[in-house]
Amino acid sequence: MKIKHWGAASLVALLVACGSDSDTKGEVTPPTPEPPTKDTKVFGTQPEFSMRGKHFNLYWNEGSGFYFYEGGMVIEAPKTRPIVISGDEVLDWLDQHHGGESIKNQYVKTFKPGNFSEFDAIIYAMENRQDEICQRWGKEFGCQLDVEYRWVPERRTFQVSVNGQENWLTVRDYDGGDETAANNWGLEFIGNFRADEILVKNKMNIGFAPIDEDELAHYQQAQRDEIARLEANDGKLIIDEIRVQTGMRLNQYIDFEQRYIKEYNRQDPYSSTFTTELSEAQLDANGEPMTHTGFVQDGDFVSCGIEGLICWDYTPDYSIRNVEVKAHNLRPDYFYDGVITMADVALSLNDVAGHSGSLILWPTLDTNTNVDTYAINDIDGLYSSGFYGWNYNWTDSAMHERLGTSPWDYSPHIVGDMAVLASPNLVIFQYADFYRSYYEVQEFTAGDDNDPYRATRHHVLEPSSPLTSEHFGWQVANCGQCHSSQDMDFSVHKDLAMDDALEPAKCAECHGNNGAKWGHDQKSGCYRCHFDMVGHGDANTANRTAHPFEKHGIGQSKTLPDPYACVSCHANANDILIGGK
Repeated sequence: MKIKHWGAASLVALLVACGSDSDTKGEVTPPTPEPPTKDTKVFGTQPEFSMRGKHFNLYWNEGSGFYFYEGGMVIEAPKTRPIVISGDEVLDWLDQHHGGESIKNQYVKTFKPGNFSEFDAIIYAMENRQDEICQRWGKEFGCQLDVEYRWVPERRTFQVSVNGQENWLTVRDYDGGDETAANNWGLEFIGNFRADEILVKNKMNIGFAPIDEDELAHYQQAQRDEIARLEANDGKLIIDEIRVQTGMRLNQYIDFEQRYIKEYNRQDPYSSTFTTELSEAQLDANGEPMTHTGFVQDGDFVSCGIEGLICWDYTPDYSIRNVEVKAHNLRPDYFYDGVITMADVALSLNDVAGHSGSLILWPTLDTNTNVDTYAINDIDGLYSSGFYGWNYNWTDSAMHERLGTSPWDYSPHIVGDMAVLASPNLVIFQYADFYRSYYEVQEFTAGDDNDPYRATRHHVLEPSSPLTSEHFGWQVANCGQCHSSQDMDFSVHKDLAMDDALEPAKCAECHGNNGAKWGHDQKSGCYRCHFDMVGHGDANTANRTAHPFEKHGIGQSKTLPDPYACVSCHANANDILIGGK
């Protein structure tokens, strides 16, 4: 095996308790928590990350698992066993051979020590795990593996050669926890990505394989164009156009029909069978017939699918021109100062008159996914929440116009504060509601007919008999831990006389929110992040369900339904818009 590097030398570079109410007499005034300020643009505690003590999986000679066709896509898992590599192995190797820094840092200061890129991972594996590579490659022990890499400044990246072939690129799949396992998620290819700018995270899957030479030439030219644009702007990242689509709308030029689902294929919804006969319809968990929207093409019914990708109108609602993006240095654990990511694009909108953007921390999710990254919270006052959120792509990630496909076919599954940008000329923000065509998910609590606490919200903020910090169960959300309907004075609590169980949000109407923190401008799907809640009774009923609500709220707690009870006590300071425009 030969490893050759052409270029510069390596640099060295809650309290939980219950009991009776306090016996304190006299008038008391509860403490008033300060709501978040309206100019807060980043919600959540600064996370810390390192690949020490973690691992990733390398799939040799495995490319994209996404196969697109008109009307849908098929996702295939890798066919070979992964080479499991610990983060400690790679970091120790960088310490010994590259001054403890990512190799790219010799040319562009990018990753902080403790982190490394896909490129670092690939070079490490080819230097140190050759036997496993040969085995996965289907070749003999000690097979030929000659690797060369050189720095290409006009593309701001490394060119890698494997046995003389320069058309090898990386693909990836960040860990999705239980959902990755359940849905057999495949490796994703985004051609204009630079492997030396892609952060390796825990349990990540990385593939490395050759691609078509003509396709490679297109991506390499896109990289040259980016760096030329950056130099022409004196090193400033200026985006020519940001396109914003504020809702997913059906294509007005398609004649839509609705059919009953006869047999639903979860792994490949587009291969499901449909019928016009109600008697043949498959029923959901509520006993209701399941339907899909679609259209007839060449005599066959084509389903829009759960996501509805092929049925939406992707015309932007407006554009923002000539936006200078500045580094906000959100992730000092990942990057050196000055590295610009997609998260910086959202925050830089606040410097443009009439526009705004904010971020929110995604912690460990209920799918066993340890995300700990900042996602886009809002663009121009339209907020992500629950099953609603902002998707994005840029320049040659936005290939749908050239290829005549859906924008979602090339939307990278990488969170904004990890998506390193060079100098894209185009950014697209699309507000997504993937489940509208299949599930009746709550759009937002204000005016929602399913909301049992619509009339109580202002009373929670201005209660008649507020609890204070002297209450023994202060900040315990589940009143039923200590109280029951049997010990209530129903001359006072008339509205609760018929209840089988106490609903804390109804208690809060008179007694206040019992010290609950202010919300963070979310109005649905709280269970996705808050899945291990102490003192909240059965509020986590919806946990570990991909589609918890369906048409009639199945999967909700009876006493602390999500999100209605959540936002009753954890009030939002701002009247935010969710659900699209």
